[in-house]
Amino acid sequence: MITNRKKALIAGLLVIPLIIIFRKFDPESTVFFPKCVFKLLTGLDCPGCGLQRMVYYMLNLEFGNAIRANALLFFAIPYILPGLVIGLFKYNNNIILNNIYNKLYGIKALLVTVVIVIFWFIYRNFSVFP
Repeated sequence: MITNRKKALIAGLLVIPLIIIFRKFDPESTVFFPKCVFKLLTGLDCPGCGLQRMVYYMLNLEFGNAIRANALLFFAIPYILPGLVIGLFKYNNNIILNNIYNKLYGIKALLVTVVIVIFWFIYRNFSVFP
């Protein structure tokens, strides 16, 4: 069985190199970052388009550019991170954390998230605002 300490070590070993790469290399001008297949095929921005640039700008403390790259994901970070941490470490013996996790990431939250993502897709592709 993998303990929480081992999970944290594995997560760190995976995340730290990614942070270093994203801190150093601009996804817009570096060829080894993948391009969005949806955008290549349709010319439209998918809801995740700009994520790599957003991470790059955040790690370089350029928050205005990070918001311009993908505002939805930028403002969703405080919602996403606790779910990743709680989900990764599965606090099975903590009823309070499990209740919070179920409320924040249950089926109702999933449906709300899907609606928000659909509106974001429509707004960023068909809005009269640049």
